[in-house]
Amino acid sequence: MQSQTIGLLVGGIAPALLLGLSALCQKAAAQSGAGAVSTMLVAGVGIVCTALVAAVVFPGNVTLSGRSGMYAALYGIIWCTASIGIMLALGRYGVPVGKLVPLFNMNTLVAVVLALWIFSEWRTVNVPQLLLGAVLVAAGGVIVARA
Repeated sequence: MQSQTIGLLVGGIAPALLLGLSALCQKAAAQSGAGAVSTMLVAGVGIVCTALVAAVVFPGNVTLSGRSGMYAALYGIIWCTASIGIMLALGRYGVPVGKLVPLFNMNTLVAVVLALWIFSEWRTVNVPQLLLGAVLVAAGGVIVARA
């Protein structure tokens, strides 16, 4: 199997399944009375524990510089802020998971547009095909949100 295919499985398919399951855990936490902030604090403990195990399993990936650390911290801040919004929508506002997840997963469109611009990925991808896929993702999100 080619390296890029393995990368797509490890970094695409597995995370899709895991993040789908995580949405159900978020909903269950909200229905069980967990607040958004407390959920993120407890999730942080889970993140630290998982990272410690990963550091043992993948020791070559335990590297950090000042700049990469800054980006990693910013990633955590952004992710946590988004997750608090998701928890508020699930818990306080009672939004169904089936409607919410397709909307916040349109984050892929944000990531695609920014990667095309910031990292010049437009040079290495089929832009018309990418744009068609983006339109279909956006249309799907709108359809699901109206369901």
